[in-house]
Amino acid sequence: MHVFRLSDFEGEEERVRTKGDLKEHRLEKTKGCHLYAISRPGGSHLRMVVAAGKKLLILQWRHSAAWTAWCPASDTDTVEGFLFLRVCHTLEIKQDFLMH
Repeated sequence: MHVFRLSDFEGEEERVRTKGDLKEHRLEKTKGCHLYAISRPGGSHLRMVVAAGKKLLILQWRHSAAWTAWCPASDTDTVEGFLFLRVCHTLEIKQDFLMH
């Protein structure tokens, strides 16, 4: 999972990004992400759940929605803006057990 600010893409429609450009925007522990979900607008903080392998990673944006709206020039975080709250391990139920 990679995090960019939309302003990073303004005026650069033709620029091709390299692996090196992406590396500095990668969220740690999200390699192998195959599914993600974000909280609905209107909450106090943006929250995100990332499914990677057999783990669910729960993250929260460091700043509240109100702070971000009041101080948009100060809100320049990307990857650093996310805090890891929790890791939940999922269990895999084998189909063999369900058939009996």
